[in-house]
Amino acid sequence: MKKIIIILIIIPLILNSCYINHQIVHYKFEYNAYQACMGKSKNEILRTIGVPNRSMSDGAGGEVLVYENTTITTQAYQSYVTYGASQSASAAVYGNGSAVGLTYGRYGQVTTGNGTSQTTAHTNYLHLFVDKNGVVYDFRSNTNGDIYSSAVNYERCYSNFWSIYWVVLTAVFPPDLLVTVPLVIIKHHKAKKNGEICKPGHNY
Repeated sequence: MKKIIIILIIIPLILNSCYINHQIVHYKFEYNAYQACMGKSKNEILRTIGVPNRSMSDGAGGEVLVYENTTITTQAYQSYVTYGASQSASAAVYGNGSAVGLTYGRYGQVTTGNGTSQTTAHTNYLHLFVDKNGVVYDFRSNTNGDIYSSAVNYERCYSNFWSIYWVVLTAVFPPDLLVTVPLVIIKHHKAKKNGEICKPGHNY
């Protein structure tokens, strides 16, 4: 009777633990930062973005504000070659205990290595075209300038990994499998029907 009560208490706890919460980040497009510059005055641009790295003529009486950001990355590589150690000995021994033609050799461990590095530079740029009236009328950039907002949600899903784990755990007491296995099958079927099965990579 006591064992039955323990099973009735533990089994629901085990089955509920088959469900886990995993984090999902949702991204929503808000606006394009570069498109938002269109129609703004040069003074507004200077207040919001800052002073450009340089400026040049647009060929039509206006100017081009040039913003640049350069990222320099250096990667180092090292390689080593190691030669093993060994030793050998040989001799011709005669009845009087003397050794003739004794040879002995020993080879130590040698490690050689060399290092190389590679440096790369990448520049992101934004060119804002300002007309002679001081209003932005066009832009050029090698980045898209899209701005997204993010929201973090936690979704509950059925983990096949944990369901199998708990079934194996209860196998320590074989009679418990008569209860856990059918319940796990029922839970799995229900979760699959409701689309609650965890996606690959979300089972832990």
